[in-house]
Amino acid sequence: MKWGDITELHPSRFVLVEAIQASSNNRVRQLEDLAVVQDYDDPREAWSGYKHFHKLHPTRELYVFHTSRSDVEVVEPELRIEHFALNDFPIQLGSIQESYGFDGILGIDFMVKAKCRADFETMEITFAN
Repeated sequence: MKWGDITELHPSRFVLVEAIQASSNNRVRQLEDLAVVQDYDDPREAWSGYKHFHKLHPTRELYVFHTSRSDVEVVEPELRIEHFALNDFPIQLGSIQESYGFDGILGIDFMVKAKCRADFETMEITFAN
């Protein structure tokens, strides 16, 4: 379904959609064919729905939008750690309810690809050449 069709069917709503067909060009994600998973009145309910469906189906490309938007073009961020671009890794953003003293979590897939070594005695991280 095209975005214009969704906005007509669900006016002034928050919608949880799945990208059925999408492409990327210059870090811009074009969502060409979408399926509505659920619609909501409240943005908090929409994000709760997103978290629920993402937990059940982590590989599905899900988004929450308000139907007042004229388009659903998504800018893909360029995330970097040191000199490593994270474009080849799945990124999942979320919040940490408590303060644990760190800003983020690195997965083992990044550490292996980047030849990252963690020394837990000295608490130092090094990258092999």
